[in-house]
Amino acid sequence: MQIPFKTLENYYDLLLENEAHYHRLQNGDADLEYLNPRDYLSYRIGFVDVFNNLNKLLEINPKTIVDIGCGCNHFKNFIPNLIGVDPKGGDPNYRKVDIARAFNTEFSNEYKHSFHAAFSINSIHFITLDYMKRQILEFANIIKPGGRGYIALNLARMVEDTPYKKNTDYLLELFGTETPDINQCRNYVKKELDTLDLDVLTYEIDFTIYDAYLNGNIRLIFNV
Repeated sequence: MQIPFKTLENYYDLLLENEAHYHRLQNGDADLEYLNPRDYLSYRIGFVDVFNNLNKLLEINPKTIVDIGCGCNHFKNFIPNLIGVDPKGGDPNYRKVDIARAFNTEFSNEYKHSFHAAFSINSIHFITLDYMKRQILEFANIIKPGGRGYIALNLARMVEDTPYKKNTDYLLELFGTETPDINQCRNYVKKELDTLDLDVLTYEIDFTIYDAYLNGNIRLIFNV
């Protein structure tokens, strides 16, 4: 089973319509009045390749596929056997969530080898950069042997200080500065991905957009 790209593309316009309108009102950007929602998002973050990457998972015809950090669980409209996981599941606006849980070590251990495929798109990156490799391995842990995973992470979320994370002292230990440049980050991420004990099909490190909203700028597809 593969999702027809055109079908997803049309649905994506509908999902983003309210967001695009909201930002036009907030920012007063007259130029955005002439953009449809998909073009508007491209204007903000560049290209979108999420859908094609999901098709890479569906190539193996997984009996169960889980979306970690599913939000409103929109992808279930296209993948009937999808299981959506999100900590906001108790919120009435997120009533379509299947499992109202946060992804963490406890979740990874409880659901070890539970799903034939798994993906997470810009949702489990509220961690420090030095935790990235462990986070990927904990994510891979929930996939059955012979399964496949796709994860997208946002560099900005992992490097910048947020209430979700500890302080930036670890950046001093890694880079000798609290504000590492793009090359330092790229070299570190590449080294970590190269040493993953996974059958990596493809990975991309694209820091041309530091704060990549939907795609993430670290993207990884792997077999388990």
